[in-house]
Amino acid sequence: MIDKQNNEWETIFQAIGHPAIILDPNHKILAANSASIRLTGKTASEIIGRQCYEIFHGKDITEPPEGCPMEKLLNSGQTETVDMEMESLGGIFLVSCTPVFDELGKLQKVIHIATDITERKKAEERVLQERNFADSALNSLPGIFYMFDMAGKFLRWNTNFEKVTEYTYEEVSQAGPMDFFAGSDRDVIQKKMHEVFVKGSAETEAILVSKSGKSTPYYFNGHKAQINGVQCLIGMGINISDKKKIEEQLRQSQKMEAVGHLAGGIAHDFNNILTAIIGYGSLLKNLIPANDLMYDYVQQILTSSEKAASLTHSLLAFSRKQIIELKPVDANDIALRMQKILARIIGEDIEINIILSRCDLIVMADQGQIELVLMNLATNARDAMPNGGRLSLTTNAVEIDDEFVKTYNFGSVGKYAVITFSDTGSGMDKKTADRIFEPFFTTKQVGKGTGLGLAMVYGTIKQHNGFINLYSEPGEGTTFRIYLPLAKTVQTKKEEKTSKNIVPGNETILLIEDDEAVRNVTKAMLEHFGYTVIEAFNGTEALQVFEKNKDAVQLVISDIIMPGQNGKETYNAMKQTKPNLKVLFVSGYTANILTQRGILDETTNFISKPLNPNSFSIKIREVLDK
Repeated sequence: MIDKQNNEWETIFQAIGHPAIILDPNHKILAANSASIRLTGKTASEIIGRQCYEIFHGKDITEPPEGCPMEKLLNSGQTETVDMEMESLGGIFLVSCTPVFDELGKLQKVIHIATDITERKKAEERVLQERNFADSALNSLPGIFYMFDMAGKFLRWNTNFEKVTEYTYEEVSQAGPMDFFAGSDRDVIQKKMHEVFVKGSAETEAILVSKSGKSTPYYFNGHKAQINGVQCLIGMGINISDKKKIEEQLRQSQKMEAVGHLAGGIAHDFNNILTAIIGYGSLLKNLIPANDLMYDYVQQILTSSEKAASLTHSLLAFSRKQIIELKPVDANDIALRMQKILARIIGEDIEINIILSRCDLIVMADQGQIELVLMNLATNARDAMPNGGRLSLTTNAVEIDDEFVKTYNFGSVGKYAVITFSDTGSGMDKKTADRIFEPFFTTKQVGKGTGLGLAMVYGTIKQHNGFINLYSEPGEGTTFRIYLPLAKTVQTKKEEKTSKNIVPGNETILLIEDDEAVRNVTKAMLEHFGYTVIEAFNGTEALQVFEKNKDAVQLVISDIIMPGQNGKETYNAMKQTKPNLKVLFVSGYTANILTQRGILDETTNFISKPLNPNSFSIKIREVLDK
């Protein structure tokens, strides 16, 4: 009976398709099946009685290798299964060790069965490599990657997703897409998710909210995919903070451009009106004795008109469509001149303190424009101190270095004159301060401000290659600092020597002007200068009048921009008949605007409105006497 059992057991042992051996507790091989003999390429006599690790792990191995299942079994007394690489057999095997105990529970033998899993391990390694490659690719993406099913359960995401959202792997695995958004953006994302599963794809912009509450604008896209039979949404999110900043800068640029167009139109119409006021006022002034009370009244009208013309000039400087006249000027002198002006602008309940630098602060500046800047700041300061306060104007020199630029994030390296303008008014919060130089932005009530004042200030300072910044706190007042580059070489300031008297003449002039009020006052001025005037209201009439009087006409004074045929086209037609005919163009637009439009060139005789009689008469003589 025993022999029969042994024969059956031997038959089963030999029939096992995988290498099988029987060991004693000391790793000695007691038996080996035919599969083991084939695998090792040895005979039974070469295997039996040897240590198993010598046969299966190499002849130089003198002790059980690390992780040997036999050693684990000896410690645990239970079946142990491990993956082992067997160098001598050239593969990886799944080794199972099962203990055999006698009637007293003493370990007698251990049955080893090895399964070759080399190909499976290679396949698993390839899958692992592909997954690692995919993970590396996803983690290297500049944005966040996500994949979730129709129920909103996240199936996969990259490390950027965890970094941006500030959620851990476990938290993301338990979250849903809506957990990363707030407010109306949740409705948007929900709608777009539905759109992906219905139409196949969708995209949108929304604010991603992190675990700590940080909000960041993102662009999201999603595409429908089927992964292992599961309908999924696969997509990416890209941080568009920089894009939003650029868009905001573009909007600001467009605002500035809009103001520029507005300024050009205002200049043209407003300067026509001012031409009539200044022209008639000047003619009236010449008819009144200097000791007459009416003389002072007319002078006040002319002074106010000149200020109005200067405001138009300032608006054009802000829109960068006016060439400012830079001359060497001391910032201290500007501050001293402002002392008298501020006394008129600021109420008696506001104390004014002016502290000047002890050294000269020579800058290249348009003094009138800088004075207008300070007047604008003074007006704002007055409005911020309705119950009185203190206003300070100081000047000093500073040198800006790289460290300053890095610390404060504005300016450029160099030496500057700094005009500091401070008030003790109501101040402003950071949100308001960040927008204070925007065109059309105002904190004043409707009808109390245009929102252009500080925008014009900003534009004017930029025109001077300088910069302006402010510091303000609610209830603590406001401080503006204007930085103007110090002149590298100090030049002697020279007063322009121009005649203050009208220069007369007796020639015949053809006057072309479509605005009746301007035409009438210009004609009156020309006749007052002594000229004979022939007038026309547009280009067509001017050509007809010229044809009849071409021998007498010695100069054409023409508005540039007119309905139909413009002034230049009209003059060019006249030149074909009379090549030596001289011309002086007039416009409410500035010369550089007309040059940019291709209407004028740098050699063309031109004078801007509003027309000052003295300057106008001098310019006419310059053209005629060439």
